[in-house]
Amino acid sequence: MSHCYLMIKLALYQIENYVAQWIHSFLSDRIQIVTVYDERGDCICSTPVHIKSGFPQETKPGPTIFNLYVNDAPGVAKNGFELCADDSKLFGPAASTENCSSLQEDLRNLCLWAITWMLELNPCKCKVLHLGLNNPTIVIT
Repeated sequence: MSHCYLMIKLALYQIENYVAQWIHSFLSDRIQIVTVYDERGDCICSTPVHIKSGFPQETKPGPTIFNLYVNDAPGVAKNGFELCADDSKLFGPAASTENCSSLQEDLRNLCLWAITWMLELNPCKCKVLHLGLNNPTIVIT
């Protein structure tokens, strides 16, 4: 999640300026350091790196900020699309060549949306579920 792009989205949603500035302040000037311990128990730390994207995990505003960032994703899909935390579900009616093509188009549009807004999708976590006794497993590439 790009902090710069988040500010653009907050402006598009007409979020009050003081709220947007608070969110910007909350995300700004953060650094990340990796700490490991060697076999003797000595602490080894990486060089600090400034964070320009993402948000701190396990924070109270984190999920809300993420939801604001991805809130417009369902708008690019013609079929059903649901968001739940950091997961999403794209679904449609019974399989036919036309319906599968429509779902494939939605998937392409969501991938383009993710690229545009600098979000990374993980194809290894993607699954297809076919339901119904007469539902053929149509695969379109």
